[in-house]
Parts: sequence; C-alpha cells; structure tokens
Amino acid sequence: MEKVNQPILIAQKSKGYVAMMVASSLLLILALVFFSFLYQGSLERVVQSICFVLWIVFFVYNTFIILLPKKLIYATEKSFVIIGFGNKEQIIPFDQIIEVRQRNTRARSIQYSFGSIIIITPNLRVRVSAIAEVDRIKSKMVELISTYKVKSASL
Repeated sequence: MEKVNQPILIAQKSKGYVAMMVASSLLLILALVFFSFLYQGSLERVVQSICFVLWIVFFVYNTFIILLPKKLIYATEKSFVIIGFGNKEQIIPFDQIIEVRQRNTRARSIQYSFGSIIIITPNLRVRVSAIAEVDRIKSKMVELISTYKVKSASL
C-alpha cells in the first residue's frame, strides 16, 4: 500500500498580531475622542476627519486580517500551498521559487516576532501577513526548497 503524503502545516495566523492590530485601532478611536476635546475651534473638523480616515483604514485592514483563515501556508511534496482570503488556494511549485524573504514588524513579543513571508518567483510575488515566528518559518521553508532541489537534481 502506498503512503499518501499529507500537506504539512508551515505557518498559521498569529493571535498576537491580530490583538496588536485591534488594540491600535482602539487607540485611534481614543485619539479621535481626545483630539475632539483638545481642538475646540477651527482645527477640530480637520483633526477629526484625519483620525476618522485613519480609523477606517485600520478597521478595513483588521477586518481583512480577522477574516483570514487560521492556517496560511502548507507544504506538499513539490510545492507550497498558500491559503488566502476566502480560502482560495494558490500553489507555488518549489522549482519556480527564486527567494523567500521575511519582514518582521517592529513590535516584538517576549516569545516570538510577528511579520510576513514574501515568496518570489520569476513572474509572481506573494506576501503572507500576520504570521508568528517568522524566523523559524522562513528557515523551514528554505530547508524544504533546498531538500527538494537536491532530490530532484539527483534523479
């Protein structure tokens, strides 16, 4: 009986990143309230509108992050499977990957860092955000790619 290779979970959405983004959105609401009391005059509407626009941008981004599926990147025998908004799958074969980059956010937790993984191919650049332990995930992805390329070169 043949052994069927199951996809391996590589990265999932970080709860800490989502909490940080929601907290920053709440801080913008507090800034809106604070500035409305601070500027009682000609600048009041300008400051309020700037804070309101910033809050709308954060709200849309937070909604997008919250609606992302929990499991974001899988590895199969020959490719990565990126699961995006609406559970749409994007398959990126190891043969086409030129580089895997990481972007850490400036906020760091005691246990791990938040960030995103960027996968670069000749005609595509895929960024997966809201990932925990970016350093470990990038090294695991690079290891899988190099292992595959060594195996395929020996065949």
